[in-house]
Amino acid sequence: MSLCNIKSIGAPAVMAALLLSILALAGCARNLNYSEYSPSVSADGRMIVYQTDRIGPDKYKIYLKYKTLLGWTPAIPLLFANSAVDDDGAPFITYDQNRLLVSSDKGGGQGGVDIWISERRGPVWGKPVNLGKPVNSAGYDGFATISPDGENIYFVRQCPDKKCGGKECFGLYSSQKVNGRWAEPRRMPAPVNSEYSEFGPIILADGRTLLFSSTRPGGMGGYDLYKTEMMDNGRWSEPVNLGETINTTADDRLASVPAAGDIMYISKPDTRGRFRIEKVRIPEKLRQTSVMAVAGIVSDKTDPDKKLESEIVITDVETGEDYEIKSNAGDGKYFIILHRNRNYDVSIRSAGYLFYSTRFDLKDRAVEAKYTELIRDIELSPITKGAVFTLNNVYFDFRSSVLREDSHFELDRVVAMLQRNPEMTIEIGGHTDDTGTPAFNLKLSKERAGSVAGYFVKRGISQKRLAVKGYGIERPVSTGTGEKARAMNRRVEIKILKHGKNVSCR
Repeated sequence: MSLCNIKSIGAPAVMAALLLSILALAGCARNLNYSEYSPSVSADGRMIVYQTDRIGPDKYKIYLKYKTLLGWTPAIPLLFANSAVDDDGAPFITYDQNRLLVSSDKGGGQGGVDIWISERRGPVWGKPVNLGKPVNSAGYDGFATISPDGENIYFVRQCPDKKCGGKECFGLYSSQKVNGRWAEPRRMPAPVNSEYSEFGPIILADGRTLLFSSTRPGGMGGYDLYKTEMMDNGRWSEPVNLGETINTTADDRLASVPAAGDIMYISKPDTRGRFRIEKVRIPEKLRQTSVMAVAGIVSDKTDPDKKLESEIVITDVETGEDYEIKSNAGDGKYFIILHRNRNYDVSIRSAGYLFYSTRFDLKDRAVEAKYTELIRDIELSPITKGAVFTLNNVYFDFRSSVLREDSHFELDRVVAMLQRNPEMTIEIGGHTDDTGTPAFNLKLSKERAGSVAGYFVKRGISQKRLAVKGYGIERPVSTGTGEKARAMNRRVEIKILKHGKNVSCR
């Protein structure tokens, strides 16, 4: 079967892809003499891609399955992500679940096998784009994996200087993003690389546990899977063999682990020498550091059927370090990995919409050690006259109008919005709960709104663009009497009085 590259993806193309997928499934149903190799499971564990030669011996293409209540769906070829005649394989679904790394020897690259990247739009994976230099070289570059924050890439290159006894000789390389671009890759140092062949790196959801395979002495035979961890000093720990539960006397070298970290999908040979993907439970002592995930859909508040591509910035409140992912342009879906024992500031923004922000404090409260996934759908409001949004991450001490230092993440977002929309004017409204006298609360609410306005002025925003209003207890958003309700009523709101033309919140 010929798999064609299609540059534009519209409704007719999608229908054609589905039809060809059905034909492919029908044609392959009778062919059991093929391999399923190099699995990559999505972070949420609900999608798996892998390479298979089911269309012909050693003619590898990438296929996809979805997990349902009834189990995995039949395999579907990724028509747009696969090339027409060349081999495509080594897929890796990035942790935001919006991109797919593949390795291919097709033309148009740097030479030999190169790393390519495909973007997802809704259910369709697009035509891959070459990752380019310096990650790709004139030689072999493949089997890549990217960290959850998108800042580090690990992959395989040929290393003819290794002492592999005439067998294939590969080594692991890594590159880090500097100012948004990949730096010159470096061969990973010992103890990760050895004199023997290393292959198939997979960085896990905690961003510091790396699985890879090696032919180094001391294993079960052939390639064995090993685990190493990035230590606090930036060095990698001594690799640990995953043991006989996972490794065999055959080659065990390509695996994938969802964010939950409790199971592994691995390619294993059957009695005929063909590879099959098996699910193996990972022993507790060999698991990654536990993480949690936040997932959902970003949509238009006034039109929930309209899904939005948005920029999601995740900031570590203590260190100030941040990274950015995007919700998918086709279906609005996003997926965030968070580390335990940290405090995160998260903001979601899209052109023409007011931003949304929240906090995930995983440091100052007890959090379950096991993996959890929080579903949170987000609705963004268009920037229109009269639109109101709450500054969720602005903090004051008890009965005080002095801004806490960690409020600046939120306030700086408003400053940026005002700078990019020079005609915009806003009202800053302070609100309190019903604790205390109405007179005290009215005064406190206005003082808090004034503190926010003062912050904006210090950042260069004209006072003429800012109206300050204290509402006290007049406009509660919750009528409850508990602390949760009172916390909702204690807030600072921004109201758009004038927005001008061509508004943007980016």
